[in-house]
Amino acid sequence: MKITYRSPGSITLFFYPSGQRKNILSYGSYGIGLVINKFVYSQIENSTNTEITINGKEYNNTIQEKILDQLKLKARIDVKTDIDISQGFGTSAAGAISTAFALNRLFNLKMTYYEISSIAHRAEILNKSGLGDVASIITGGFTIRLKPGIPPYGLIDTLEDGINEFVYLILNRPIETKKVLQDKNKIKIIKKYGKIAMTEFLKEKTIENAFKISLWFSKNVGILDNELNDIINIAKDYGNVTQIMIGNSLIAYGENNKIEKLFEKYGKTGRIKIIQCGISRIY
Repeated sequence: MKITYRSPGSITLFFYPSGQRKNILSYGSYGIGLVINKFVYSQIENSTNTEITINGKEYNNTIQEKILDQLKLKARIDVKTDIDISQGFGTSAAGAISTAFALNRLFNLKMTYYEISSIAHRAEILNKSGLGDVASIITGGFTIRLKPGIPPYGLIDTLEDGINEFVYLILNRPIETKKVLQDKNKIKIIKKYGKIAMTEFLKEKTIENAFKISLWFSKNVGILDNELNDIINIAKDYGNVTQIMIGNSLIAYGENNKIEKLFEKYGKTGRIKIIQCGISRIY
């Protein structure tokens, strides 16, 4: 028997990590993000050996294995993604969530929504592949992570702004989130500017202000390279544009047709929308 679940991805505009916590479920990040209609699909099959494939390639030391270890299970897991890995679209967290939900159904574990989500969040933290994407995804929409972690510890609010379609650009060079999160000096800078960014956003809770602050944050933390900055300087004539955290990628909205035509000159581009909920079983 095979069970398949899908989870939407998640884009973070700016963030900063919480301090270390004894309870891993209360550890994570503050920040602003969008849950999007690009999905990760996890097909689970009972097996005496653990085998993980992602987009047809076999992997070891994955976030899926950390979920299996928590549950003391073995399984064959086949993961497929709608969008590029290591470009800030929350594919790791979405893979964790879809895997955890599928395992719960396949093995009849009888876990609740937040119990399953806690398994995925713990795996994300242990894997060092993210801090708040699981919390955002299980909430849906345009998310405001006011307290780090998973409910009941984390507090995630949402914003209804009316803006719903965005254009993205992905350049070929991925940025591995794990490397950034393990860089103590970089984390110190992210905390400094992330706190300021969050304070300024809460004074004016709009998507326009979030994009403006996100670009300021990106430039100050030093993740934005010259090529992305040059593209931003051209694209801003057509709307609001910023870097996706943490990726060699951009998100924009405004005159979307003109933005998309511009982005096509530089890399992979497409449209995305904010969705409220997208965790579901695929039959």
